[in-house]
Amino acid sequence: MTTNFSEKQIQEMQDQLWWDFINPDGASVKVEDVMTGAKFVGVIFTEEQINSVAAHQMAPDKWTKSDEAVKDMIADATDSTNGEKLYQWLAWVVGDQTADDMLEDWK
Repeated sequence: MTTNFSEKQIQEMQDQLWWDFINPDGASVKVEDVMTGAKFVGVIFTEEQINSVAAHQMAPDKWTKSDEAVKDMIADATDSTNGEKLYQWLAWVVGDQTADDMLEDWK
């Protein structure tokens, strides 16, 4: 999907991607998909980083400094204002149809 995204849609995509990262179970997504999808906004994580965050996701008291750095990088990445890249990332995480439906709801 290529479109002009409204400020509201961009903000909603940013918020949704952050929510997907901090609460993947509640969002019914995989934290691994959120992390690998960050590539669309230029953030690449190693397999080691992905595995560590996935292992500690539900136990923040066990997070390592590396996990905290990943969290900061995701926070920065979700600040992107490039609607096309955010859409690609969101579609990677939730699927094209769901992403399209979300955008429609956020009009």
